[in-house]
Amino acid sequence: MRREYGLVLPPFLPGASQFLACRRRRDAMMGKRKFNDDRIMDILKEHQSGMTVTDVCSKYGISEPTFYRWQSLQLRNAGFDVKRLRALEEENRKLKKLLAETMLAAATLSEMLEKTSKESA
Repeated sequence: MRREYGLVLPPFLPGASQFLACRRRRDAMMGKRKFNDDRIMDILKEHQSGMTVTDVCSKYGISEPTFYRWQSLQLRNAGFDVKRLRALEEENRKLKKLLAETMLAAATLSEMLEKTSKESA
């Protein structure tokens, strides 16, 4: 008796080796994605440029439910990206202001140092 994947398989069971090979392949593939996020965005943009959903799906070998799931995720994430972009712009504005104030203070100090060095000389 062999014990794999929580199953007890007798050695004489026909098709057991094919079953285990299939399970191993599936387990090896779990976690791997066929398309990364950039490629998914390119596929969705291709649809927006005028291709039909059926054509896009057949071209890339995906199902229509997968395409529509990607599309809904993109729409859901679009609002999040806008919020995140606004927050980053606000942080950038504050950092620029802080940098300008620091540079102004440094310029003022260097001018004062020049004046004091000229007066003492």
